[in-house]
Amino acid sequence: MDNKNKIFRGLILVVSFFAVSCSCKNNKETKDNVSNTNNSTSSNTNDGSNSSETMLVSSLPNSFTFQEKEYFIDRENKDTSLVTFLGYLINYNDLDKWKDYDNNPDLLYAFDYGNSLLRIDYENKLSNRFEVFYNGKDYEKLAIKDFSNDFIIFSLGG
Repeated sequence: MDNKNKIFRGLILVVSFFAVSCSCKNNKETKDNVSNTNNSTSSNTNDGSNSSETMLVSSLPNSFTFQEKEYFIDRENKDTSLVTFLGYLINYNDLDKWKDYDNNPDLLYAFDYGNSLLRIDYENKLSNRFEVFYNGKDYEKLAIKDFSNDFIIFSLGG
């Protein structure tokens, strides 16, 4: 019985190893396909089209909090003075991670308290965070640079 158990366990181990290696190969092929899809999505997005695939690249909330004040997306506003870098919009749960990574006490952070912020960045510099800009004077309006380098304006809520 001992030899049969050893053979049986060995066989299970070999089959498990084979299954895992096949799974890894399929995951790599899937990732390659997703990567190709995202690259084409980025080029499609840059030409102004709004495909549903855009959500694979990033997801911005409709509002966020900066210095204990809430800002809401303002799609009608085309303010071009919001070009001074301020800091980053991040998921609140990632604050410690980004503070350690940036190691810059002068950076300011805006928060998505819902922690739904998503950004897939192939250089891993802006993954799950967005650059925040203001006019250099006040914080009435803030601009977020999205994945296509367009500015999305957010206004201070009432």
